[in-house]
Amino acid sequence: MGKVYYKKSHRSYCFDYINPDKKKQTFYLGKGCDLGTAERIRTLVENLVIARIYGNAPSPNDQRQIKEMSLPLRQKLLKAGLIDSYFVNSSESLLEFTNEFLQSLKWQKEATVIKYRQLIKDMLLFFGENTRVSSVTVARAKDFRVWLATERPPKLLSESTIRRCVGVCRTIFHRGIERKIIDSNPFSAVKAGEVVNPKRQEYISIEEMGRCLEVVRNPELRFIVALARYAGLRIPCEIREMRVNDIYEKEGHLFIHVDKSGKTGEREVPVFPELLPEWERYKKKLEHKQTFMFPRYRNCKNIGTLFKKNLKKAGLKPWQKIFNNLRSSCITDKNRIIRNPKLLNAIFGNSEHIRYQHYEQITNEDWNTVFNADQKPAPVTTTKMTGENDRGVGFGLFEILLQMGIKPEQIDEALNNSLDFMIENYKHQSKEAVDFFERYKRLEDDVIRENIRTSGVCLENSSYMESQRKLANSFHEIMEVMSKLPKF
Repeated sequence: MGKVYYKKSHRSYCFDYINPDKKKQTFYLGKGCDLGTAERIRTLVENLVIARIYGNAPSPNDQRQIKEMSLPLRQKLLKAGLIDSYFVNSSESLLEFTNEFLQSLKWQKEATVIKYRQLIKDMLLFFGENTRVSSVTVARAKDFRVWLATERPPKLLSESTIRRCVGVCRTIFHRGIERKIIDSNPFSAVKAGEVVNPKRQEYISIEEMGRCLEVVRNPELRFIVALARYAGLRIPCEIREMRVNDIYEKEGHLFIHVDKSGKTGEREVPVFPELLPEWERYKKKLEHKQTFMFPRYRNCKNIGTLFKKNLKKAGLKPWQKIFNNLRSSCITDKNRIIRNPKLLNAIFGNSEHIRYQHYEQITNEDWNTVFNADQKPAPVTTTKMTGENDRGVGFGLFEILLQMGIKPEQIDEALNNSLDFMIENYKHQSKEAVDFFERYKRLEDDVIRENIRTSGVCLENSSYMESQRKLANSFHEIMEVMSKLPKF
């Protein structure tokens, strides 16, 4: 490495050095650089050459010196091949950086881009548009989180929203790492992750839902609300592409086009008995040769607001997270009936962890069950199915066995196993129950068991609800006895 000398033709200090390719080059420092600064840069260049030869990254002290240099000097080091482009691009302002990030979101949905824009607006307000991206430290990132909760205009954000914002900030600054503008993410050490606010969860019972539906005059909006509560659909993303022929009445299921978070797919949802009356009602309002189920609401962004207005006009108080809580209430109900977690995941289109964390609720009925565990349980009201629009029976035992993967010809064996379980659990509590189940196991009630065996044929050759009615009538006697049994 040569000494620093002054070259009059260039009016600047310079020095000679051997680059990593073993070629002699001259490094000109430019006008305005004094001798002391030139000596420090010469030492830095010497260290950078050695690091390049051995394939090492610059030392932390060298990196600090590079970042403190002016942009022209860093560009000269980059041109000489002694540093990476990261050291030059790190001078990019936060405004330029975020604009480039938004340009990279062309594949995202419009609603997602709007959320990103709002957060970027808050970032620019707090950090400043001309702030260098590389100057955003972990401490400043934590200050931004506090600012969102205490000082953000026009209103403060909740803890759950702040955590999601921090997660988005991580995504934005991770883009900087990919572009080699920064070497670490300042938001990686800031608390993020989704958190559930139980105060915003509310269980909407079937009875309350019936009162709410009565005040909705628009047939399309009424059926949309019914799909959210009785089938657990996501509103509005899962109704936009729904077609009239997506409901298969004979098979008893509803075909759903999933379009969520940039992911597309398909899934099937059973047409639960609670939904059938609403479907029969709405089917009469459909226009001839109508393709989409809800043509008026396909691109509507304020369905929840319209539903809230209907509730307020009728003097009913809307609940928070209007459609999310309807879906949550449906999942809570079906979780008590369907004991197969994999089947629940397939029906409602989410993982067991998400379902448990965000949707399943503890209702007043659950608490009453716990508080009255040592008391005699109240009788269970059962009703025989007599018409297409009757409610209250839900899934029969036969359907539950089918959902567990048991074939119709295996029903006898499955029933015997279930009866053995009941006898074992009630043998110390109710002699009446044990006698009933043992009598049933000995096939003394041939009529009921014959109905159970033939319901498989009924399910294949007739309508879904006809099979449900037959099963409900078959199990009517069992339910009357079960209602009188003590809980174990």
